Amino acid sequence: MSVERRLTPRRKLQLGVMLETPTNGQPVAATLCNISEGGAYIETRAALSTSAPLIMAFQLAGTRLRNGLRLYARVIHRDDNGIGVAFLPMPEDMTRTLSDALSGYEAQQEAQL
Repeated sequence: MSVERRLTPRRKLQLGVMLETPTNGQPVAATLCNISEGGAYIETRAALSTSAPLIMAFQLAGTRLRNGLRLYARVIHRDDNGIGVAFLPMPEDMTRTLSDALSGYEAQQEAQL
C-alpha cells in the first residue's frame, strides 16, 4: 500500500502544456494529467532526467489569466509514460493565482457536465 506524501491534493485533467528547458531552446508539447499547488504529472516522451529544471507553460480555460501560467519546476521522477515534477518555491501571490485558476477551471468543467 502506498502512502500519500503530497501536501496538497492533485486535480485530474487532460490539458496541453509546453515544456521548456534551459538546455534545449525548443519547447516540447506534452499533456498535463494532474496538478496540485506543489507539483504535477505530465505525459511526455521528452528525454528529461531526474532533477532537470523546466518551465511549464499552459492556459486554463475559464480563468481570468490572459497570458496563462508559467511555472518553474524540477523533475522528481520519471516513468515509461512521463514525468512527475515539483514546483520550485514561488511567491505566495503566485500560489494563490494557481489555486484560483484551478478552482475556476474546475467550476467551468463542472458547468459543462
